Amino acid sequence: MSDHGSRLNKGIRSTKQGKLEDRLPMLYVAMPSWFKDEYPVAWANLNSNSERLVSAFDVHETFRDFIYLDNLKPKESVNISAKSSSKNFSSSLRQPSSLFQQLSPNRTCAEAGIPMHWCVCFEKTSISLESEDAKAGATFVVGHINQMLQDHYKCSNFSLSMITEAFEVKREEIVWRDSNHSSLVGMKNDMIRILTIEFETTPGDAKFEATVIKVGDEWGITEKPARINSYEGQSDCVEQEYKPFCYCET
Repeated sequence: MSDHGSRLNKGIRSTKQGKLEDRLPMLYVAMPSWFKDEYPVAWANLNSNSERLVSAFDVHETFRDFIYLDNLKPKESVNISAKSSSKNFSSSLRQPSSLFQQLSPNRTCAEAGIPMHWCVCFEKTSISLESEDAKAGATFVVGHINQMLQDHYKCSNFSLSMITEAFEVKREEIVWRDSNHSSLVGMKNDMIRILTIEFETTPGDAKFEATVIKVGDEWGITEKPARINSYEGQSDCVEQEYKPFCYCET
């Protein structure tokens, strides 16, 4: 099991494949030969789930099943696909499930507990790097990073150097798939935009990627910005949590 693929390699991370590797870590499961005979339904579900959307929350539930293997007998194995395919706007759609249970082929990122920025299921379209919203969104994120570091006086303030990529997330995808943004329901299309922006900053030529939401004239960020190039030797003056965001003043 890995936490990500090749994500700091300059030649790979800027490609579509690199973006997928950063968001889709590898998971291999090797079961003993007797498991198939002893728990045939659980074995079949595990195999079918290799083609399903899975998150670390499901791996956790799977580990819990190993403690009580007798619960995996055929009479105890439940098909939860109907539950997973339902759409609602509850406070949390996350539905972690053991990989020994059958997952829905229509499972969403919200149901798997995958944040918006890291979801690969949303439809995105490229927008102009010179657009006002791309510039405003990137500037907002730079300000957000600087605010994160305001108590770390050894870190330099970043300035926006250039925008390298900008995409707009299809709004309907967010409304239906992410309960954390269910407040977007009913808003007019011209009132809201969701953008994923990749940009570079100075000093240090740091590269970041972030997903931002614009509602009217207000900006917000969905998750902590992702550092997508190496910061080795740039941030030794702060603890690990802030290393991706700090350029230590000399």
